[in-house]
Amino acid sequence: MKKAIFILSILIAFSCTILYANNYQTDHKKTNDEQDIENMKVQFLDAEFQPGKIIFTNGITSQQNLNYHLPSNRICFINEQNEPFVLAKLNNIIVVSYGDRTFIPIDKYNIVELLEVFSDGSKLLLQRQGKAYENKDNAGPYGGSTTTSSVRELSSITINGRFSYIEATTTNKFTLSERFLLMKNGKKYTISRLKSLKKIYRSKWGEIEEYAAQNKPDFKNQQDLIELLEFCTK
Repeated sequence: MKKAIFILSILIAFSCTILYANNYQTDHKKTNDEQDIENMKVQFLDAEFQPGKIIFTNGITSQQNLNYHLPSNRICFINEQNEPFVLAKLNNIIVVSYGDRTFIPIDKYNIVELLEVFSDGSKLLLQRQGKAYENKDNAGPYGGSTTTSSVRELSSITINGRFSYIEATTTNKFTLSERFLLMKNGKKYTISRLKSLKKIYRSKWGEIEEYAAQNKPDFKNQQDLIELLEFCTK
């Protein structure tokens, strides 16, 4: 009888140990999953993916749920399986829009947000430049990785809606800088201070200096720049 009780107590203790370990793994996984979600959130320009469209040079328009992926400086969309993709081969794209945002490629590698189009046809653009880093401390329990921000690249959308993806990238650490560009007559100019405008609007330079003295525009403020450039293009 004593032997049976001893064996039973060992079995109960072993079962409790297994139950504790399983609960620990489940709780730990939940914590990692929550962290993964937070890592993903900070990688996007907007809090939510929004319905939008991609217009290709071949005339095809694709309706997608879109967002801007900051580490890769690319437009990102989520497919029906909740897999994230970023657009590649930007020379195949005319324009991308979602919500109140519009993006245009300025070359085959860079896409920028279109902020304003002025009366002379010039465009104020915002270029975001993210630099991604691999997180060296991304090892999870049992050798797993806590980094789940893998994003595939979309090279084109065919008429039947199939996607062509190229490669995967993984990161959860990055730095971000922004700069304003003015596109006028097919040329791009970085607008970082008042003298940036001198070469562009030389014939109106005196009036621009006077405007700046009175209004003191902040060249890091989007609305200040829009108002200044509206004055320049009158």
